[in-house]
Amino acid sequence: MIAKLVPMSSALACLLLLGACPSEPPTPSDDDDATDAPDDDDSADDDDVADDDDSATHPDDDDATDDDDFTDVEFLCPDGETVDPLDLSDGTEFVRTTFALAQMRYLGEILRFGLASAEPNCPTWAGDHPASPGTTVWSGGCTTDGGGVGYEGELTQVRTSAEGSSTTVSTAKAWSSAGAGDYDSLAFSGTWTASEGDGGIWRDDTSAGELQLVGVPNSTIDAAMPQGVVGSYDWTGDWTAPPSEVHTFDFAGTVRCRGPVLASLTLGESGNCFGSNPDSGTAVIEAFGDVATIDFSDDDSCSGCWPWSLNGEVQDDVVCSFDR
Repeated sequence: MIAKLVPMSSALACLLLLGACPSEPPTPSDDDDATDAPDDDDSADDDDVADDDDSATHPDDDDATDDDDFTDVEFLCPDGETVDPLDLSDGTEFVRTTFALAQMRYLGEILRFGLASAEPNCPTWAGDHPASPGTTVWSGGCTTDGGGVGYEGELTQVRTSAEGSSTTVSTAKAWSSAGAGDYDSLAFSGTWTASEGDGGIWRDDTSAGELQLVGVPNSTIDAAMPQGVVGSYDWTGDWTAPPSEVHTFDFAGTVRCRGPVLASLTLGESGNCFGSNPDSGTAVIEAFGDVATIDFSDDDSCSGCWPWSLNGEVQDDVVCSFDR
């Protein structure tokens, strides 16, 4: 469940613990109870007053809109950007978010944070050779000659190996690339740890920070999260029982401009369905108090459309992948 924890103000502590308050109490840090007096400093909702301050991320914003559920869409938005908040009651919105979160793994696994489009002299690197164990520091501030891909920021990668497995820890400082044929732009600030073994049979990824991937052809990322995601993003892939592939994803963070999200996905692909549609597993996503669920095993001959539930109630329509 998504919740906001509001610290006890000094004024409220005075009332509860001392039985009296100074004649001029400190300015309240949270005034959000519509049923009590303004400026009562509690954790309920009071956004019917002009000086309402009920946002953990936007203190003292003095607006009359409720910030506690982030429906004012200013949460982590760049200045001037507006995107509708996530609405899981819309089946299309739900399934787009499901597959967009799953596709974010491409940033590290396939696109390699943009290094898949690198040329020998751009971005530049220092330290150990990128193909060997050790530490490599990549630096942007350049554009490739052949592909016209621009790089900015810094990316440090530390690679270790053991018998049958290897681990790479990538730490990014405002790292980005733009103009590649596989995407319009990607950005990463934070840490991403990837371990794999048995010749690539299995791979585990864990990331924390800010991810952004925009303009991926034939993907749902742009529609669902055009500003990227913020928070931890964990991914594991299991290829131990070919031909089936099982991918599990967990996300706890924020889709920029669209609000906080909790997600737990298991996508099973037997290889029997066209377009790699999952035919087993589940998706559970929570946003703004709504919980939406898909059971991918409940499919009609790999149609790519599935029944779904909202807050425990089966919906009349079906949700389909890739806007079917």
